Amino acid sequence: MSDPAQPTPVHTSSVLVVDASKMSRKALTKLLAKDNTVFSADSSETAWQLLDEQRPQCVVVDIEQETDDAFALLELIRNANNRWLRRLPVLVIGPGEARIEKLAVDTGASAYIGKPFDSRQLLALVERPPQTDTNGGRPIAAPDSMDPITGLPKEDYFQYRGDKELAFAKRYNKDFAVVMFEVDNLDAMVSKYGAPLARQIIKKLGKYLTDAIRDEDTAARLSGRRFGIIAPTCNEFGAKSIADRVLQKVRSRVFQYGEHRIAFTVSVGLAAPRLSQCGDFGEVAGTARKRLASAVSAGGNQAVFDGRSLENALSQTQQHRAVDDMVESAEDNNVGLQTVARSSLLDAAEVESILEDAPSLDVVMWLLENGLGDELEPHYEKLLEQVMPLLEKAGKTMGQDVEALVTKLRAARPKSS
Repeated sequence: MSDPAQPTPVHTSSVLVVDASKMSRKALTKLLAKDNTVFSADSSETAWQLLDEQRPQCVVVDIEQETDDAFALLELIRNANNRWLRRLPVLVIGPGEARIEKLAVDTGASAYIGKPFDSRQLLALVERPPQTDTNGGRPIAAPDSMDPITGLPKEDYFQYRGDKELAFAKRYNKDFAVVMFEVDNLDAMVSKYGAPLARQIIKKLGKYLTDAIRDEDTAARLSGRRFGIIAPTCNEFGAKSIADRVLQKVRSRVFQYGEHRIAFTVSVGLAAPRLSQCGDFGEVAGTARKRLASAVSAGGNQAVFDGRSLENALSQTQQHRAVDDMVESAEDNNVGLQTVARSSLLDAAEVESILEDAPSLDVVMWLLENGLGDELEPHYEKLLEQVMPLLEKAGKTMGQDVEALVTKLRAARPKSS
């Protein structure tokens, strides 16, 4: 039994204070620290990192004017794919001006406290913050901007989100990527099996994209057969990892459609530009669209993410056709596929020529998977040198193809080395 003489413990919660002014930030921290665990940030960038690391129960933001970058943080919170973030109470302290209060509330503030503020009012709001619905008090996108088949936003929201995320990336020098997908040969499949098949394929691809993205990413349906993903803080290797997850799922799935078992493929175009060299979001999205068109032109069922990739994609299309021929030849003549690959596809000199140009990971994977490991032996050290920095750079977003490549290289590496 508890001692009745002991005081009743005060309920504590964790609060993130965001204020560019050092003096004001210290004052708010001191006020709130009595009954709460307080974290503080002097910028929206630092605050965004702390949200993920500390998961506070409430955020208090001090805004000075309508151009304050704290509005960007508020928009990121309210438009996040993460349901917890969208519901997070955000209390805004700002000038006692109607236009700024309206802007803060429209952007997603749970409550607005005008300056000079009453400390008791702030403490009461922190203790019992206003409830925020799943979408932060407003829909992520207007209802007429949601695709009825997939439940994903349409292209207008994709453009809006892209503008905001790119502006944030430029302001804080963060990575930024756009990935676009298109269903291959959809018209031919519809002609063969009927129009209702298209709806099923589109719905399934939408689900695959939703499963593949991170909480901070945005997926959208852009047109009949085309989808897009906006990936903030994501470099080209992270973007390729997202693309790989979708490609792997699409390639491994077959579904029942009437009496038929249906499989489909997708083409992918990626853009992860240097922020100092890119213009607006339309330019980045345009680059992704061009690379998507290149993937389609090269035969589909692959990803293109730079100029070299287009050459590799075209080369791989020819190589895949050659493999098909080899499989038939091996089956007809009862000869091992690896033997046929070594003798009929590429010789050591051709492998040497490919490796001189620092081939893409896809090309190296193809060589290893098709029995050309012996020809790669003199190049293991060089290949590992190329791959390991990619692993370190990709971190948690490392694609399965990169992991598989390193495993294969290490397994095939000469024991003497």
